[in-house]
Amino acid sequence: MGLARGLQGLHGWRRWGVSAVAGMAASLGFAPLHAWPALFIAMPVFAWLLDGTQAGGRKSREAFLTGWSFGFGYFLFGMHWIVFPFMVDPDAHAWQIPFVAVLFPGGLGLFWGASAVLAARFWRADWTRLLVLTVAISVLEWLRGHILTGLPWNLPGYVWSGSVTMSQSASVFGIYGLSLVTVLAALTPAALVKADGSRGGDLRMALSGVAIVLGLFVFGAVRVPVEASPLVDGVIVRLVQPNVPQNEKWRPELLMRNWQQLTDLTRQPGLDRVRAVVWPEAAPPFAMLSTDGALEAVGTFMPDDAVLLTGTQ
Repeated sequence: MGLARGLQGLHGWRRWGVSAVAGMAASLGFAPLHAWPALFIAMPVFAWLLDGTQAGGRKSREAFLTGWSFGFGYFLFGMHWIVFPFMVDPDAHAWQIPFVAVLFPGGLGLFWGASAVLAARFWRADWTRLLVLTVAISVLEWLRGHILTGLPWNLPGYVWSGSVTMSQSASVFGIYGLSLVTVLAALTPAALVKADGSRGGDLRMALSGVAIVLGLFVFGAVRVPVEASPLVDGVIVRLVQPNVPQNEKWRPELLMRNWQQLTDLTRQPGLDRVRAVVWPEAAPPFAMLSTDGALEAVGTFMPDDAVLLTGTQ
């Protein structure tokens, strides 16, 4: 109770700083750590911080800054890898890293700021505020995944990606539905305290998060087969790894060389017996679906009864 009241009483940069740290903690639920309990600690902290924005004037401004701070920390840690591509050719691109490191999570944090403002409009002192916040976050996360072609990375439901069992519910209502359920479960501990900091929270709501997590586990355990699918005899798969150095991958003068290396490896003897060829993601040095003649070129050497698996546009 004391922790919740203390968080609700924070103001200004202290509130925003704690919110940013909570966002960073929430991102620990994603790969490679898969520390999903961190989300169940960070989300109640976020809710209690938002409780504190409801007192006094400028509620929307305070709610937005608190939500944006959480989102900034969430994406700053959770998507830190976005700076790595700028180190492929550091002489040309390293100067952009400070801008990417700050502007990218800052821009994505706007969605969390907007969700906090939306939730603040319907905020109540009881446990229903957690339902409102869940819906607001889920709606804005859906928008983040669709606006301007979308960027659905690090949706809350992905904290279960490290568990085949826990992630099975995505088969029923998709990743956005799983994200909604996950956010609701993670927020339920905040129901132990009312929004005004007084006692008398709803214990049943607080414990419902446990029921949700158990429900996800039970459904997944029933759905995942006990025995692995049987192997099919006679299926030959060819894995192709050109091993092109990253700093040579996109150099214009080397694109055709890289393509030739990829196709030469694919056409090694025995291709007529192969049922599937697997290329690394982005192995083709151009967008195959929009480059004239690219698919036709593949068709000149791929067997008619084989498939090609790769990542391209």
